Amino acid sequence: MKCKIGMTAIVAVSMMYTVPLTYAADGIGDPPSGGVSFGKAKAKSKCRKGYVFSRSRKKCLKRRAKTGCKRGYTYSIFSGKCVRKRAGIMPDADLKELGWYLARDREYGQAGELFQLAVNQNDPEVLTGLGFTYRKQGGLEKGIEYYKKALSIDPDFVRAREYLGEGFVSSGRIDLAQLQLDEIARRHGKSCSEYVQLAGYIEKVREGRW
Repeated sequence: MKCKIGMTAIVAVSMMYTVPLTYAADGIGDPPSGGVSFGKAKAKSKCRKGYVFSRSRKKCLKRRAKTGCKRGYTYSIFSGKCVRKRAGIMPDADLKELGWYLARDREYGQAGELFQLAVNQNDPEVLTGLGFTYRKQGGLEKGIEYYKKALSIDPDFVRAREYLGEGFVSSGRIDLAQLQLDEIARRHGKSCSEYVQLAGYIEKVREGRW
């Protein structure tokens, strides 16, 4: 069960990149292998082999060939080639999809660059993505700043609360992580995946299994 936060689901974009992996600084809280979803409105992808689903266009697009882009460029699912990075280069929805896809594959630097290209930098999901990628690259306090900003805009954005709690866990601040866990339970109950995930990390630390 996912917590109700009134956001559109994220569908992982099945594209491949040939850039070096950058690994997590804390090893806590990678996005689920099937992508990151927020809320109940989970988009359904029923694309035939060789195609991927674009949430912004609401249709299947042909998967392009495996490619790598030089610094300052990113791969466009629409044109099938590397294009210069700039704000508005593609719809925010697609930037977020691709950002979470890369984060899932531990391409944190590339993912963070895509979140930075979103036009709406006050979108709680964009801010959460930036916080996540900073934290995973060792910028814990910077990541926490972004999580807090996301929650100041939407206190019910439960993914930000989970990741904020995970940041506290990774730095040994279990009391602050517990506060976020309690807040998730108060707002969304204990059955949602964000509560279960964060509770599991806290339990491991308290039992000395982390």
